[in-house]
Amino acid sequence: MDYRKQTRLFGGLVLAVALLTYGLTVAPTASFWDCGEFIATANELEVPHPPGAPLYLLVGRLFALLAPSSDKVALFVNSISVLAGALTSLLISWITMHFAKRALGQPESLRVGFAGLIAGLVCTFTDSVWFNTVEAEVYAPSAFFTALVVWLMCVWEETPSLRRQNQLLILIAFIFGLSIGVHLLNLLTLPALALMYYFRKTEKPTWKGALIAFLAGGALLGFLQYGVIQYTVSLAWPLEKWLVGTENPQTGEVTGLGLPYGSGLALFIVLLFAALTLLVLYAEKRKHPLLSTAALSLLFVYLGYSTYAVIFLRSQVSPPIDENDPGNVPNFLSYLKREQYGETPILWGTLYNAMPIDYEEKGEVFLRYPHSTRYVYEGPRLGYQYASKDYRFFPRMWSPSHYSGQGPFSYIHYVKNKGADPQNPYDDKPTGLENLKFFFDYQLYHMYIRYFLMNFVGRESEVQDSRWESGLELARLRKLPAHRKKDPSKAHYYGLPLLLGLLGASWQWGRNRRRFAVIATLFFFTGIAIILYLNQPPNQPRERDYSYVGSFITFAIWVGLGVIALAEWAEKLLKRPADTAVGLASTSIPLLMAVQNWKWHSRAGNYVPPDSAYNFLISCPPNAILFTNGDNDTFPLWYLQEVEGVRTDVRIVNLSLLNTDWYIAQLKYQSSNEAPPVPISISDEVFMGEKSATMPFQSQTLVLPVDKAAFLKQYPEAHRFTSESLADTLRWSVPARGGDKNSYLLKQDYMTLDIVLTNLRQGWKRPICFANTLPSFSYMGLQDYLYMRGTVYELLPLKPQGAPKGSIYNAAIQDSLTYDLLTRVYRYRNLDRPDIFYDSNTQRMIANYRSIFYRVVDQYIQQADTLRSDTLKAQKLREKGQNLLRFLQKTISQESCPLEPYQIAQEAGLWMGLGNRDEAFKLYRQALQMLKEEVAYASYLRQPLDEMLQYGIEMVARGAVTLGDSLFVREALDLYEKSRSVRLAPNR
Repeated sequence: MDYRKQTRLFGGLVLAVALLTYGLTVAPTASFWDCGEFIATANELEVPHPPGAPLYLLVGRLFALLAPSSDKVALFVNSISVLAGALTSLLISWITMHFAKRALGQPESLRVGFAGLIAGLVCTFTDSVWFNTVEAEVYAPSAFFTALVVWLMCVWEETPSLRRQNQLLILIAFIFGLSIGVHLLNLLTLPALALMYYFRKTEKPTWKGALIAFLAGGALLGFLQYGVIQYTVSLAWPLEKWLVGTENPQTGEVTGLGLPYGSGLALFIVLLFAALTLLVLYAEKRKHPLLSTAALSLLFVYLGYSTYAVIFLRSQVSPPIDENDPGNVPNFLSYLKREQYGETPILWGTLYNAMPIDYEEKGEVFLRYPHSTRYVYEGPRLGYQYASKDYRFFPRMWSPSHYSGQGPFSYIHYVKNKGADPQNPYDDKPTGLENLKFFFDYQLYHMYIRYFLMNFVGRESEVQDSRWESGLELARLRKLPAHRKKDPSKAHYYGLPLLLGLLGASWQWGRNRRRFAVIATLFFFTGIAIILYLNQPPNQPRERDYSYVGSFITFAIWVGLGVIALAEWAEKLLKRPADTAVGLASTSIPLLMAVQNWKWHSRAGNYVPPDSAYNFLISCPPNAILFTNGDNDTFPLWYLQEVEGVRTDVRIVNLSLLNTDWYIAQLKYQSSNEAPPVPISISDEVFMGEKSATMPFQSQTLVLPVDKAAFLKQYPEAHRFTSESLADTLRWSVPARGGDKNSYLLKQDYMTLDIVLTNLRQGWKRPICFANTLPSFSYMGLQDYLYMRGTVYELLPLKPQGAPKGSIYNAAIQDSLTYDLLTRVYRYRNLDRPDIFYDSNTQRMIANYRSIFYRVVDQYIQQADTLRSDTLKAQKLREKGQNLLRFLQKTISQESCPLEPYQIAQEAGLWMGLGNRDEAFKLYRQALQMLKEEVAYASYLRQPLDEMLQYGIEMVARGAVTLGDSLFVREALDLYEKSRSVRLAPNR
């Protein structure tokens, strides 16, 4: 078959399958993590977290405009990833066919077409690729740009015309510039493209020349990442300072012309484009084609990069989401450099145990104060200075905050010589071998090779830190607990994609080592090179396989080439061509991957993220201030407010962002939709800059009088309370972080306290609410005055009932209000459908719902137990509790949202307290069976037992004793004794 027809036929088939697959499994709305943020910022062209993705925002805005209604905006923005993912599979198919054709020298061979087909389909159904293509994230478009520049280079390689070649190089440069506005991962293709250029342009290439080309590609990568992206703005800074001006509060000195912010940057960009244009004209006039192509390429890189003007300009109009306030040059430069994430050593630096010996100046700090017209000089930028003996090559264990902690990869587990104090990292003496062992164990294996094997061998589960699993571990899998065998995220490929890929790589090595070098370079730079650059510390908040998708789609090329190797073997064995038979048989591999991955990758019908956000927002009183923490408690709420317009009167205060001055200034001075600014009394001079990151503080008791008249007059729901129910004063102990000798508060702590106190002193005009997912410290000791209101705690000046609560988990419950929220108001879309898969991250949010149900039911039980003289009222309370549990079982079914054994035992205990022994016994029996299998499995593996499993065993044992069934008691106690012989696992 003609090569062009093959590319159309097999490529078209790949595109159709990919579009159908991703279209059927795409999320109908916002997903967790950054997705809600990206949809919200794309919808109104707002400013996301650094380093931003302006091109993605522009395309997202276009797709959002096509949505027929606000609740469909998320689906339309998600479809960007669907299209990008499908086009990536198409391009991988074409790239594979190109390399196959060049190696075989027979473009009409069906082997070429089948190689492209299998490569494209494997790319489509690869675990990490599929995950990225069904949500609103930048990684699917980034993978598309990666495949696009490689494919264009393949087209360039086939082009005989020098003029056409130069045009393609300029187009590739433009795409590089555009891709910066999506993600920097695309730049990692440059060393591989440099090799392609060298091998095509050199008649007799040598490995020495290839090495020089490789280094030139690496240098070009560094030039674009640092020279273009960062230093362009750095070079504009002196001009910006002169045109806008500066002021020094300490000396009173004022400089500059006083022009608007950004004037110097704008003039510099005009001069830069003028200079590049003149350079192009000069090269054309002097007939220097190489200089002309280089100058035009750089000009088009900058044209593509110019999408970042969206970030700068939109920030200047102060949209509701304006992260890092990059509407001025210092903040914009910090935004591009991702300075908020800190510095990470790569090849040279200190280990975690290095003690600073002094501070050193690393430049100057200029800030844009909220009401200033010039940049304010804050002082020198200070950094830690270390002794020269503490520096070493390739520091992998570098982060002091990750010395100890949960999980097996904390540094403390690697270092043998821990000094005099095992808990003090600064007297440790880690060796170079221990540093390398951490690199190989965690960074290389756990954070890359494990992901690679999950994609091409199989995976145990989607749960974070789970292992790769081929399906050939028959003895272990037979021992697996029954409820784990049903996990849809367990995918077994039996190592077939890996074997076919290795076969393809070895075949290419034997046929054409130059092209093997190109693919191998691409594979390395989009995988292991990222590991070397990121230098990740342990205990990541989520899996990071999405970062290495470039290497996975590259390996899919080798999988496709493996089909050719199989066809050649079959031909030698059968003594006749077997291209069609081998090609069709090879389709079983991507088909296996599709079947194994479908259910857990399908997000069709999953509405948990926006529903959880809705339930948070709808729980709040009118005009409330809601404290949240982390991505998944905040970004879905931003999405609902900015896109669907839900409860825009609620002002969200993210505690993580509350550590930054720009965010505090926005809260203090800017409205957000219908929500007015947040009451803050701390002056700008206190919270601006890094000097106020912490505040020395001793734990102390605060006493605040309650203005009852103001509360009853101004509080939005004052009709629910009477003067007699209100306390005269609020008295609580504010905790401090750190030890007794070095106690302090973070900026987020003292700002939270200031917001609460300022609002209270202003007469309780704004309700204060805290999400119930916050860490305990975040409530600032106010537990006695926090009342559960569904998924939030509402701060109220009510007289405390009973003993001090101590823990937030003992906070009082507004039971009638919470009951109505749970049964009449909250959204639980599709949580009763077993055909929809909810991953472990989503299950944590669902478990949050269950915990609220359990707490309300437990309160009914306690109230009923105290009403022994009023049996009728007690019976009604127990009936109400039973109705609530039945509502829970129907709305959030165990079939669709499986329970852990300890959760089943917990629910059984509630049924026991409600007087339904039959239901309690059934659930205890279910939990016991699951726990028996878990203990047997842990014993078989000789692995420690998870702490929550041990907790479940203890709950079942106590429940069995309460039930009084002698046989059941014996079973439960026997299991308890067996479990004690299995060592407890550390917390994970």
